Amino acid sequence: MLRNTLRMINQQDQWFNQLRREESARRMLRYSLYQALEKVERLLESDVMEVPIEMQARLRRIVEAVDPQLAYRVDQSGPNALDIQDIIFEAQDQLIKQMRA
Repeated sequence: MLRNTLRMINQQDQWFNQLRREESARRMLRYSLYQALEKVERLLESDVMEVPIEMQARLRRIVEAVDPQLAYRVDQSGPNALDIQDIIFEAQDQLIKQMRA
């Protein structure tokens, strides 16, 4: 979990450095991914290993805006918070790559 937290902090630093140069829609999507990750982290910190179904649906929509295949993986992972956390990290990475391209 510490590795994931450090990774999240590094990504946040990258996000805030580039925030001024991004267009509005991408900025909102990045922020949504960041918020989604925070929510999953809070669940994990409170030893809740399953994401509630309503939250899964919202997280799926956010991830789908980046990559429909990742959204499918959210469906397949079920309520497993660790799996969903990894998928959100992948979505963040993909969004950063898309922005650089």
